[in-house]
Amino acid sequence: MSRHSPDACEATASRAYRPSRPALYPDIADTSHASPNAIEFFRKFYTLKSSDSPNIVDCYDPNQTEYYDSTLGLTAGANRSSLVATLRAIEAQWAETAPNDRSYPLRILGDTIHGAIVHAVDTPGLFGAEIRELSTFDFVNGTTSRQIDAWDARGNSVTSTLTGDPVYPDLGLPGLAERAAAEMGVVVDLLNTALSTGNATAAASLFSYDAVLEDMTLRLRVEGRSAITSYLNRTVQSLPYGEGTAVTHVLGSAMGGGYE
Repeated sequence: MSRHSPDACEATASRAYRPSRPALYPDIADTSHASPNAIEFFRKFYTLKSSDSPNIVDCYDPNQTEYYDSTLGLTAGANRSSLVATLRAIEAQWAETAPNDRSYPLRILGDTIHGAIVHAVDTPGLFGAEIRELSTFDFVNGTTSRQIDAWDARGNSVTSTLTGDPVYPDLGLPGLAERAAAEMGVVVDLLNTALSTGNATAAASLFSYDAVLEDMTLRLRVEGRSAITSYLNRTVQSLPYGEGTAVTHVLGSAMGGGYE
């Protein structure tokens, strides 16, 4: 597959959706709960990332940008200048050592106004081992103002080459604006209230009959409301999103999203 230098990343709420040039990666993302602007933004974002292009910095807000790896406790960019330097160094390295590797989305939820969550994969050459991450994106004027990556480090050799900050970062939460759609906020409040108080039945009632619950921590998939109810009743006291937990940030539109 040939490589090219794609245009700078841009996607705003006012810009009409137009399909971009063919992606460099498998175009298999589930976008059923994403807005057209989010689909276009992330197509450009992952095309730029996969093409080792320094133009990926244009996907980030010029005045307010933060990036954190929550698994490692790593701050890769607490401001625009440090993020630009980090991204350009990484892209230059990939151009030399991993010219045929890719990063691409598997599922996109939300939009470029209220925030989005992306399930994505980095092929092994980028970081030394395959990474499947959940990334949250906050936006300002159609560009990313805050990005958090979370991934399963168990048995992953990447942890032997990357280390976190001496003190675990605050993940940009202090002073972070809440821009999630009202509908998403209501659902998150209902779900977290039920889970945090150990009311598995109430939590399960928020799922549709044909819902699927994927627990990436335990690497399992539960299908259907009945099975989800049984699962939550057994596990709600010990789940990392269960009893005693609190919401720190909500992202997403009425179509889809989530919370931290």
